[in-house]
Amino acid sequence: MAKYIDQPASKFTMSNLHRSGQRFKNFPSALYAVDVTFQPTFAPAGGFAEKKRFFSKKHGQYGLKVEASVLPNGLAIHVSPAVPGSVADISICESMEDFHKAQLTKADDDVAMEDGGPLSQEYPRTWAVLADKGYQGLHRHLRAITPAKRPPGGLLSVEEMANNDKIASDRLSIIVVYSNSQRTAIPSTGGLIDLFSFLLRQEVSTIPATSSYGRWSSGIQARESPMSTVWLSTLGDTAYL
Repeated sequence: MAKYIDQPASKFTMSNLHRSGQRFKNFPSALYAVDVTFQPTFAPAGGFAEKKRFFSKKHGQYGLKVEASVLPNGLAIHVSPAVPGSVADISICESMEDFHKAQLTKADDDVAMEDGGPLSQEYPRTWAVLADKGYQGLHRHLRAITPAKRPPGGLLSVEEMANNDKIASDRLSIIVVYSNSQRTAIPSTGGLIDLFSFLLRQEVSTIPATSSYGRWSSGIQARESPMSTVWLSTLGDTAYL
């Protein structure tokens, strides 16, 4: 399954995206967007400590998380292993830091390309990655473009709000991918972490999220995965996906 994700990663370099007119509109210096999706599950078996690992305070549910990296044309180039729901989004990204550093490094034919985007002075040899508010502080390790957070008791400036809107607009590619793939329900976590990650890899790596690369107005392809329904018996429980 990895080959289906590796192929877009090697095929769609920044130079290739530029030649085909598929770069992000507002932040063309960003190579891809990242985000974490949460998949609810039933409470896992085990004691309190084990259950707590899978509980997400943000969602108020037990579940699993994975991070996907998606190009502006809607193709995924990476899906992380699934982790318990209590793990912070930025921690998942940091655990994948080696992948991101290698993938964001500019190829030989990219070095001469114009790059006046955010953090270009701090990271002259790498492209940027678009992320949401859950990745605040990632710029210390990677060339990460994240939205501004409203300060306690304060307000964002007009410029900051406009910039946040631009980030959200460019990150639409990964939101569409997740909206296509999130239709599973996993009652039990026992033995299913790797399966969940595998199924999401299948979903996001096989077909692009749009019917025409980079043209979101043309609509999302209606599709059914051959693995959209799976029954797996594990520890006496049945998982419906």
